[in-house]
Amino acid sequence: YAFNPFKNTRTFTGTYRFCSLRSHKRLEQGRRDDLESLGYMIVYFLKRELPWQGIKDEPKKKETRSNLIFKMKKNLAIEELCQGCPDFLVQYIKYCRLLKYTEVPNYYYLKSLFIQEMNKNKWILDNQFDWASI
Repeated sequence: YAFNPFKNTRTFTGTYRFCSLRSHKRLEQGRRDDLESLGYMIVYFLKRELPWQGIKDEPKKKETRSNLIFKMKKNLAIEELCQGCPDFLVQYIKYCRLLKYTEVPNYYYLKSLFIQEMNKNKWILDNQFDWASI
């Protein structure tokens, strides 16, 4: 797998609501950032909102919405973000945030977190989805 060289970029790609901390800093995006974003999306699907939703620019303080969201993501404990969600999401997001740019994620480990949660809840992967029967 070929990587782009690591670099700081001047443009932002993505959605502030779901992007990784490094994306906020305009760092080169990689697999780690996609996985972290996926974690935020899963939390969003489970809780129907993220703590930084609805944040607006604060012109008097010269704070942009993107900077306020970044600060909240950075300072909010992952345990608090994932409160009310399955416990494995804390491990998942922490793991993703610790990945280095060129590091190949341990997909087996990440997949096992989901499989353990399925087994714990006695869910069966039968490819029968709720929305298919509507």
